[in-house]
Amino acid sequence: MTVAIFRTLDDATADAYVLRSVIDGDATVGGVQACMAADNRISRRPSPLANPPYSEASIQQRDRLLRALGAYEVAMSSIAAGAPEAGLASANFQRAAFALGTVANVHTQGDLFIDQDAAGLTSLAARLRDAPDEASRQTLAKRADPLISKLIGILRDDVAKRRLEALVATRREIDLRLTYAALVASRATRPEHHAVLPRCSSPTVPVLQPTTAQTAAAPSSASATDQTSVGQARARAAALESVSLDAFFEVLLDLSRSAVSPSIGVDAALQRLRAAVPPQARYLPLLGAPT
Repeated sequence: MTVAIFRTLDDATADAYVLRSVIDGDATVGGVQACMAADNRISRRPSPLANPPYSEASIQQRDRLLRALGAYEVAMSSIAAGAPEAGLASANFQRAAFALGTVANVHTQGDLFIDQDAAGLTSLAARLRDAPDEASRQTLAKRADPLISKLIGILRDDVAKRRLEALVATRREIDLRLTYAALVASRATRPEHHAVLPRCSSPTVPVLQPTTAQTAAAPSSASATDQTSVGQARARAAALESVSLDAFFEVLLDLSRSAVSPSIGVDAALQRLRAAVPPQARYLPLLGAPT
């Protein structure tokens, strides 16, 4: 789900760049785009096609961080319950922590900068695996609580912000798709004008609220492809509006604390965690994004 949000953000930003370029009559759509430098000279910078807001490595950071945190919760819950699969759960946590470490050190566009925290998680996994008894594991859990809580908080806040960014970018894409469909449907001659170049230092993801054009319907004479594209983009926007993972991360925090204080109730936290996961139908349009 977290990966779907970031891929939707990248896709919508790239689509908006292409649509804006086509509408403006820019024949140089590709890996670079014109931009306005600080001294008002026209310069060049990588376009969203070559440099999306979130690189593949940074997306994998989010995915593997969530997997590592989940593996930690499973390991600690199994240990607290004295389950026979506790050893396997600890080994899974160690593998997940190692997998996170391999991407945490890759500093590219959208980096979380959690390499030191990821190293701490890997160290925790090794010590948890080698802990000789329950008392030692409880001691480790207490010492690890600040790190686990910090990483959950980082991911929770990051996903919440990027969901809003993805929503703004998708609505902007819808506006541009409607504009393009109207131009094609009317066969209007594009008025001569100079496109407003973005500042070279401006972010790729739009920070302003989208215009109200996205509420309009696609022209009835628009092609089936254009109408389908607008409908798919609107479905993604609706999914982004409806899906919130705040409850999921709050329960994840409670579950991590239950490893330190069993009185919180591992079983109750696990039930709440399952209930906090949004139904698949609500975010299916995000999973159907172009990439």
